[in-house]
Amino acid sequence: MLKTAAVTPLLKKPGSDPDSPRNYYRAISNLNNISEILERLFLARIQQHVTTCPNFNYFQSAYWPQYSTETALKYFLLS
Repeated sequence: MLKTAAVTPLLKKPGSDPDSPRNYYRAISNLNNISEILERLFLARIQQHVTTCPNFNYFQSAYWPQYSTETALKYFLLS
């Protein structure tokens, strides 16, 4: 039960009409404190392993600092 979260829907564009079907919501999940601490500890250890281990592909965007799905898409489209 470490991954139990309170999910709050928020509008993607602040100030837009919440009753309009054109406006989309994004789900924001708030984890408890223990989950947050464990997640950050795991991320710190896995990032160190990924950046030093030669088995991981340079174009993999998960767990690399300053990388995201947008970065992976940019590399994919430009290569």
